[in-house]
Amino acid sequence: MNNSEELTGILIILGIGLLLLLAFLLYVRRDAKSLPDDSMTSKDRSKQYRQQIVNLYGKPIHHLYFTEDPIYFYPGFMVVNGVKVLFKDFIGATLNNSATPYFGKASQVIIETAIPDHKYIYAQVKSGDMDEARTVVLSIYRYVNEYNH
Repeated sequence: MNNSEELTGILIILGIGLLLLLAFLLYVRRDAKSLPDDSMTSKDRSKQYRQQIVNLYGKPIHHLYFTEDPIYFYPGFMVVNGVKVLFKDFIGATLNNSATPYFGKASQVIIETAIPDHKYIYAQVKSGDMDEARTVVLSIYRYVNEYNH
């Protein structure tokens, strides 16, 4: 094999490599355009969520703001992560601590229901604090008992 054949082989391999890189970059750019707009702040998102719930169900009797999406209470039902849970479908609530030494606080409230498509609803506690998660669980039981007319 002479030098020109080796050079031709190297150029072909480089050309194929560049084409694959270009195809990958175009694919990544296309996917990035399809992602949702992250310019909405957490506060704006929370306001929008609250407005959607109020538009659907009216003004809540009570709400809990400890979770990423607030939990809203109405006579006979609550709304968790956009899911309407009738108190008769409420089975229970518990908390989950998924904290590790590397990631610190990470708590969530798990609500079990009799709704087939929403057997478990997970509500992430904003602060990740286990005491706040416990407060949410106790508050859910309190309001379910109080507003279950």
